[in-house]
Amino acid sequence: MAISVYMNFPGNAKEVMNYYKDVFGTTEPEIMYFKDMPPSDHMVVTPEMENMVMHGSIQFKENWIMFSDVPPGSPQELKMGNNLTMMINSESFDELKGYFDKLVTEGQVIMPYEKTFWSSGYGMVLDKFGITWQFNCDEEPAE
Repeated sequence: MAISVYMNFPGNAKEVMNYYKDVFGTTEPEIMYFKDMPPSDHMVVTPEMENMVMHGSIQFKENWIMFSDVPPGSPQELKMGNNLTMMINSESFDELKGYFDKLVTEGQVIMPYEKTFWSSGYGMVLDKFGITWQFNCDEEPAE
């Protein structure tokens, strides 16, 4: 069983997907726009919604991260940031440090990426889109 993360944004999901594609070296984003939906009695696609992302995804290693824009006036209230934390575990200190450093260039360090009592590397960053990322290295800490 796999668990996927689904993130919602206020109209910039395509920008976010492309940014994460560059940070993590993932696949090209797969994107379906609201304008591509068949006509429906349940949802009227307004001109404002046409180029918003209805569903998008990128593959990061064996995982999928999914994205969507929340159209204006949607009954779903969008709250950015602390409603979602992304956690990446790896056995490679350097791989995680590289991702951390890329996100920090336009983000904010919450906890520096460094050795902790439970890990040879752990850090937390708030990225430029308001998403919190945690990085945890699973290799045994050096004594």
